[in-house]
Amino acid sequence: MNRLTAVIATALLVGPAEADAPRILTDIAPIYSLVTLVVGDKAKVELMLDKGQDPHSFQLRPSQARALSQSDLIIWTGPQMQPLMEDLIATYDKSTQSLALLQSQGTYLRQAEHNEHDHEDAHEDAETANAALSQDAIDPHAWLDLKNAQTWVQTIADRLSTQDPQHSAFYQTNAKSAAVRFVRLDAEMAKLLAPIKNKGFVVSHDALGYLVQAYGLNLVDAVSTIDAQSPSAAHVAQLNKAFVNQEVVCFFPEIGHDPKLGAQLANLTGVKIGAPLDPGGLGLAPMPDLYENLMRQTAQTLRDCLAE
Repeated sequence: MNRLTAVIATALLVGPAEADAPRILTDIAPIYSLVTLVVGDKAKVELMLDKGQDPHSFQLRPSQARALSQSDLIIWTGPQMQPLMEDLIATYDKSTQSLALLQSQGTYLRQAEHNEHDHEDAHEDAETANAALSQDAIDPHAWLDLKNAQTWVQTIADRLSTQDPQHSAFYQTNAKSAAVRFVRLDAEMAKLLAPIKNKGFVVSHDALGYLVQAYGLNLVDAVSTIDAQSPSAAHVAQLNKAFVNQEVVCFFPEIGHDPKLGAQLANLTGVKIGAPLDPGGLGLAPMPDLYENLMRQTAQTLRDCLAE
């Protein structure tokens, strides 16, 4: 019996959840935040990953398996972020009780490395733009686009309204309220980031593509790939060239990712090292405001280093 099979077997020994408020399981902190903004006190929302646990490489624990088996609805990012989650949903026969937000209608998706679509045009016809992407080519960090967050809270409200029509008006009102807040936050972030648009920077992990594209920022490179793979020798040489040629104003570590190579290159070339980024909210306490907090925090962290 392998480890995953043993964990699942342990979870199945536990009886069904108590028949009270519906249990909604979310995979990562930003999704947890969006769901709680919509459901309020009408459901029990749980976060599958522990604080600080990397979604790209997490190992299933018995407590997480129990939460999955007892859930009434699973709202998660999608298989591009957590391939293991897709297998677990199938194992627990939860396919009809799950909502993968990356696969939901109206979501704007970008390619993992290079995207030829203009950001504004892509949002006008997200379905057409997405049709050109293979599933393997998708950048899963789509919550870092506030327009996607607006789409997702409505998607969540619509799904909950179908499953719990008694509280449909409540969910719809909350989703609309959240969307209005996100529009205001978008304007706030655009103003905050405008002065640093031309300042080049490098990050530890290639997670900021959506935010960079939304606000026209100058991301020169990332040390590790979107799925957190280490750089090749050719990529290291490319990074070194960017630092040496003074294309980079700041290097930003990221919580949960090794900063060593980027920090070494920065120190050797006199490039500033910014505060750690946390686009996945790994270091933030799970709460309804987490999503807005992490977006503001990310923008402010970039501004603080690049504007100096």
